[in-house]
Amino acid sequence: MIRKITLGATLTAALLLATAGGVAAQGFSGATLGLDYNKSLDSSDLGGVNYYGQAEVEAISGISFALDLSFYDFAIAGSDARNVTGHAIYALDSQIALGAYFGRDWIDDETINNYGVQGAYDYGFGVAQAYVGLGDGALDRLYAAGASGNYNFAGGISAIGSVDGVSFDDGSGLTIEIGGEYALAGGPVFSGVLGRNYLRNTGTDIDETYIGVKARIDLGYQNGTTFDRRSFFEAYRAAGG
Repeated sequence: MIRKITLGATLTAALLLATAGGVAAQGFSGATLGLDYNKSLDSSDLGGVNYYGQAEVEAISGISFALDLSFYDFAIAGSDARNVTGHAIYALDSQIALGAYFGRDWIDDETINNYGVQGAYDYGFGVAQAYVGLGDGALDRLYAAGASGNYNFAGGISAIGSVDGVSFDDGSGLTIEIGGEYALAGGPVFSGVLGRNYLRNTGTDIDETYIGVKARIDLGYQNGTTFDRRSFFEAYRAAGG
């Protein structure tokens, strides 16, 4: 447990330093620091915590680059996973952004590469985004896809939802979440979700319901980053964190 907390604290500190450096740079546009706590309703484990941070810099008008760092504390699997993902982003206008991403996951001394394309649309009352991707490394012929969105009501209250899925030679994973969030004026954002996780793998078969509590801080003039995290383990986070 000490090692897990230390890794999470190191991740947060690293993103804080990156954010501080970005603020000093002319092109800094946004950053997010956060953590998620998930607890299965179908098992007696204590759940797990995921730590993450994101930072985005605008290189020239309309073209940006972002970096994500994530640490997954897998409660059920009894192991930890880490992810680093880079994004290249092109803003067509103030509403539509297109991008490509490349990420690398590490778990139990194995490496998984994942890469793909993504898009985001700001429709005024919220933002919807989706992605499709491929992967290789420890898992051959990996396919990934997902979507997320939110709808803003008055008073900083929003409805949120997401779906993330992966498939590969020996199995598949799917996570579906719905919930709500509350944004304090100029401060942190708190969320509560109800989710369902399906996991099929060699020797593993999980079908569970979970609850989650999330907290994050969005920074910068665009109030966070353009795209969500992209990782193989986003489709496993219910079982793993």
